[in-house]
Amino acid sequence: MSSSHRGTTARQSALIDEFAEISGTNEEVAASYLQRSHWSLECALDMFYRDGAPGAGSCKSSVNIGTEADPSGRYRSHRSLNNKIKVNNSKLGRFFSDYASLSTEGSEGRAIGVDGIERLCDDLGNDPMDEAWLTIAYYCQAETMGEFTKSEWTNGMQRIGVDSMDGLRNVLPELRKEIDEDRNSSEQIYRYAFTYSLDSGAKTLPIEGCLQLWSIFLKPHWTLYSQWEKFVKAECRHNVSKDTYQMLWEAATGAMRDEDTMRSDYDIAGGAWPVMLDDFYTWFVDPDREKKIGAAADDSSSDVEMQ
Repeated sequence: MSSSHRGTTARQSALIDEFAEISGTNEEVAASYLQRSHWSLECALDMFYRDGAPGAGSCKSSVNIGTEADPSGRYRSHRSLNNKIKVNNSKLGRFFSDYASLSTEGSEGRAIGVDGIERLCDDLGNDPMDEAWLTIAYYCQAETMGEFTKSEWTNGMQRIGVDSMDGLRNVLPELRKEIDEDRNSSEQIYRYAFTYSLDSGAKTLPIEGCLQLWSIFLKPHWTLYSQWEKFVKAECRHNVSKDTYQMLWEAATGAMRDEDTMRSDYDIAGGAWPVMLDDFYTWFVDPDREKKIGAAADDSSSDVEMQ
């Protein structure tokens, strides 16, 4: 950014630079908004974001948050919905800038990348593997794991209702609860997490990655999760398709929600469930399954000893 601008005072030039840095836009747009707001940075930024942040990039959402079918945006943070916190756009812009760096991937030029996320975690006092980051990514509608563009971060923090490090730290317990305790919210984040976790160009997810997601999302809500995990580790080697991943939630909260329901309601013959779920049903009702698991474990131990 230039340190001086034709026809402006030193203070006005500094405000233009600061506005452009916070908003991620150019000096011409910055000067226009500042002039219209009589050189009040706070008012200029509020006007800029009310106008939809023109010139700062757009957020491509793969999941609608607050659609015509659900205009209330019921999956947004309760803090934001209740308007308990008014987001300060100037503070929010600085919050992003504190952790952003030049991006080699993002189309907006600057992004919070892996290094920035690690610094965020250090300052928040949490772990990058904390499940709350999946909720944050969902609200931001982040497209690339390990990166938040300017528009993604700004839109996400506005949905959550925070504009600072302290604000985000305070809502981390609520963000975890959206996965652990709120089944509706957990389902939306679960569906988003599949695409978010894919490698570039991939259409299926390795079984190890699925197990990590299933442990986060299904374990709190599915009484048969421990049996499912045993089955997957013993029998499954192939990558998982999006259809199978999505249908598992339907089964885990429906026809497979507990043992009695699965034995009576799961239709293996005509239910059109994915093969992986049919295989789980067959494995589950096999009276010798525990013996087979033990035998497989013994064989694995023998192989290790022979090596």
